[in-house]
Amino acid sequence: MKLKFLLPIAAFVAAAALTVSACTGDGGGKKPSLVLDQTELALTVGQTATLHLTEPAPAVSSLSAEGSDLMTEYVWTSSAPEIASIEATGTEAAVTAVAAGNATITVKYGETILGTCAVTISEPFEPFLYSVPEGKLVVRKGAVVSVRADVADDVAEQCVWETSDASVATVEEQGKIAMVTAVSRGECTITVRLGDQSASFTFIVGITG
Repeated sequence: MKLKFLLPIAAFVAAAALTVSACTGDGGGKKPSLVLDQTELALTVGQTATLHLTEPAPAVSSLSAEGSDLMTEYVWTSSAPEIASIEATGTEAAVTAVAAGNATITVKYGETILGTCAVTISEPFEPFLYSVPEGKLVVRKGAVVSVRADVADDVAEQCVWETSDASVATVEEQGKIAMVTAVSRGECTITVRLGDQSASFTFIVGITG
């Protein structure tokens, strides 16, 4: 007896570029001693996280020989603003997850790259069951059921399958696919987890057919 349990999550895309600049008053153009506080971010669509440059240099303004202000900018860019947009103010930038995919956030001081952050964005985990009426499956003792989480291949190995009662049903996981074996009469919950997100259904084992 076969069953597909599909949980749509995310596909990855990328494109375009957006630049947001924030002026500081360091006219000397020297590279400040700053470090980007995060090099990786994992968000779901709609979430926002803030990146910071630590140990910011004090703002100093100077004049050229001709008397014009020399201003150096912290420049924040997103490699894919349609996926991860940014709003920067000086040494920090708010990153908003716009759509599922990958983007790289880069911050520069003048022409010097101070740091980059790889951003991975997934769709909110909103599972639903195609072939399990009302989230419940009833099988006979001894049945082996194949269930599958519909996730991107590059995150499939991160899927973790669980049974709430191994005396009723055992789970042998193989990435996005799991084999559930009905061991004895009773009821348990089969759950698949991906990071801090999860989906589950009720597994009921009846009498031997």
